[in-house]
Amino acid sequence: MSDYASTGSTTGSALGNVSGMASEITNGLSRFTEVGASQIFGDPVHVGDRVVITAAALDIAGGAGIGNGGDNEGNGGGGGGVGGRTEGRPVAAIEIAPDGVRIRPIIDFTRIGLTLLIGGFAIWRAARRRR
Repeated sequence: MSDYASTGSTTGSALGNVSGMASEITNGLSRFTEVGASQIFGDPVHVGDRVVITAAALDIAGGAGIGNGGDNEGNGGGGGGVGGRTEGRPVAAIEIAPDGVRIRPIIDFTRIGLTLLIGGFAIWRAARRRR
C-alpha cells in the first residue's frame, strides 16, 4: 500500500494561482495512473514443476481542490492541493503446472465477516426503528 499527498500554495494574480494549481493537480494525479503489470502480478514462485503467480486488485482514489482565501484585490491566500491513495489486495493465485493452468481465488474472510456484521447491524437497527 502506498499513499501520496501534497499540498501547495501559490501567491500572486488569480490567473497565476489557477495556472500553478492546475499544474500541481496534473502532476499529482498522474502518479495514480502509473499502473503496470508489476503492481498487479507478483514475482513467479517455482515449486517443483509448478509455478505460482499471485494477482492483486488495485483500489485507487484521489482528489484535488483549489481554494481562494484572498480578498477581491488578489491579495493573500489562494491555495489548494492534491491527495489520494492506492491500495492493493490479493485476489487470486495462478498455478501453472504440466497438466494445465488453474486460477485459485483468494477469499478475504475478514472482509466478508465485516460485511455480514455491518449488514446484520443495519437490518437489526431498521427493524428496531419500525417498532
